[in-house]
Amino acid sequence: MKISKVEAKNFKGISHMAFFPEQINILTGSNGTGKTSILEAIRSAVTGKLPADAQKTGATSGFAMADLVGLGPIQRSYTTTSEGMKTKTLMCGKTATAKAVGETLKELYGSSSTMNLMLSSNVAESMMGNDMAGYLLTEGFLKNDMTIDKLLDMCTLSKEAQEELRMLLPLAPEYITLKDIHEAYEFYFDGRKEKKREHKEAEIAAKYEGPVPARNYEAADKEREFIASEIGKLTASEESYANLKKAYDLHVSNIESLEKKLAPYAKVTMPSKSEKELLDSKLAANEKMMREITSSIKVIESDIASLNKILGALSEPVCPISEKLVCSTDKTGIRSELEGQVSAKEKLLVEQKDKLAGLVEEKNGLSASAEDFKKRETDYKTKLLYKEQLEKEKSVVIAEPPKPNTSTLAVLRLRSASLREELDLIQKYNTAEAAKKKFELLTKQVGIYEELVDQLSPKGGVRQKVLEHSVAPLQSYCNDKMKSVCPKYDLVLDTSDGFKVFLADIATGETISYASASTGERVRIIYVLMSMFNALNGFRILILDNLNELDYEACMLLMGLVKEDIEDYDHIFLASKDGEICEIADDLEIKYLDVFKVI
Repeated sequence: MKISKVEAKNFKGISHMAFFPEQINILTGSNGTGKTSILEAIRSAVTGKLPADAQKTGATSGFAMADLVGLGPIQRSYTTTSEGMKTKTLMCGKTATAKAVGETLKELYGSSSTMNLMLSSNVAESMMGNDMAGYLLTEGFLKNDMTIDKLLDMCTLSKEAQEELRMLLPLAPEYITLKDIHEAYEFYFDGRKEKKREHKEAEIAAKYEGPVPARNYEAADKEREFIASEIGKLTASEESYANLKKAYDLHVSNIESLEKKLAPYAKVTMPSKSEKELLDSKLAANEKMMREITSSIKVIESDIASLNKILGALSEPVCPISEKLVCSTDKTGIRSELEGQVSAKEKLLVEQKDKLAGLVEEKNGLSASAEDFKKRETDYKTKLLYKEQLEKEKSVVIAEPPKPNTSTLAVLRLRSASLREELDLIQKYNTAEAAKKKFELLTKQVGIYEELVDQLSPKGGVRQKVLEHSVAPLQSYCNDKMKSVCPKYDLVLDTSDGFKVFLADIATGETISYASASTGERVRIIYVLMSMFNALNGFRILILDNLNELDYEACMLLMGLVKEDIEDYDHIFLASKDGEICEIADDLEIKYLDVFKVI
């Protein structure tokens, strides 16, 4: 992959820079001059992985661009809004997805489609303590040929645990990934916790201190059903008797009550219709006569009053013709005649009042007779009503029910209670027995889950074996390179805790860590590792940016390796804080671009 131009604006600590890379490019300068930012811009432009701190302080937009020979410019830009930083990819001036760029690079240059692995030596060193092996395998840089059978061969598992894992993980021809292994680990880790909880509950539920039942639940329940049926029959007969007896007693009570009510009316007969008609006729005649006599009394009283008025006037000496004249006529004859009329009227009035009093007395007697007739008429109707009700009640035939024999009911109820206690005991025993079987099954399952959690653990276990199996080709590649670069040692890639590099002394067998190696040895090791990563990603770009602490001898050694392998790379970028590396390059007649002189 050849880059004709690199450009960046408002990227990390860079305001703006642009240069045209040569095959070898050297960046020198003290800390803070922008060496790391320039290399990060190259990595970001090619891989599309903008760092979180890509934004230059105070800027709202920026970009990193690499113009690739045979393709054109690839630009990764950012803009900041109130919602945060947004990124955008341009390929040959047109908006494109990171996936499309990756596919284009793979097609043109054979580079990895994931585009994630373009490491500088400094980044590679920082990743050694992390899970780089898992990263390489997950991102597809390492071949995954891990079938379920191969995975099980790497595990130390019982037959039951193998069968359990085989059911969970996909079968061939699919391959098992680290993600599959981790998901299986989490499944069994969480499942183990649940199984242990169930195991504890089953252990508690399995405890039983009572006697062993003499018979099974079905036999005892069959007897309980029979007893319940008998109790039901007897209880039903009791209830039926109570209802029938209640109806019978009510029937008898109703008859007795009606007979008692009817007794006072035994001699009551139906009143005569003619008697009522005669009474009505007499009352009507009486009332008519009373009206006539009352009217005549009023007339007589009026006549007497008029006559007395005239007699009074005759006693005055006033002329009847004129009040101013004095009457001298003799009135004796007229007075006598009028007084006779008054006496006759008063006698007649007494007679008429006596008749009226007699009529009133007669009316009272007739009214009393009418009331008596009405009472006899009401009593007769009441007699008929009671008689009808009595006949109706007697027409219903209700015999007194026989009392059932329920003497065994109490015994049956005691037996029923005893059976409930027996069934409860059997149920507790059966529950404990079922819990005991579950406890035994869960004991096995917990053991299986313990095996699987141990074997699938992120630390060690089969995951480490898978990584060791996967990185074996890398280790073989590195050791082929070590024969010419550092022949004293074999390189050992340890995946037991992240990704660590060790040196094994071929002569003595002693092993030292990467950190314990000398500066010169670390330079050669990191060079071998970077060569390996270059072989993986296919970029043909080598970035070494941790050269600050190299002494002259180590720096000379490194530049010798660069000169020897220069044909393996389209571009090599070297970064150091002093200019000694440029002097060595000049001494070795290595052509290079001093980047800071051209930007």
